[in-house]
Amino acid sequence: MLFSSSGIGLDISDTTIEVAEIKKNGRRFKIISRGRLFLDSGIVQNGRIKDSVKLEQAVKRILTEARPKKIKTNKIYFALSDEQVYTQIIYL
Repeated sequence: MLFSSSGIGLDISDTTIEVAEIKKNGRRFKIISRGRLFLDSGIVQNGRIKDSVKLEQAVKRILTEARPKKIKTNKIYFALSDEQVYTQIIYL
């Protein structure tokens, strides 16, 4: 949320999309709206987009079906999927 008082978080995995709209109220944050949608298999595999058209449709759907109200925004915060993060242990 860096410099604004609200923001949207979007999490896309191989099987689901989750979204939450969060608003800052003083020093606290409040969830304004949220949603979850199960993806058909083959749209995302191992953290990589395989069918961008179906993923776009799913993202639009989750934003309009979020409850208690639909989410309208042009700013979304996201992170790399777990499958795309590499960890290495080095012994010294």
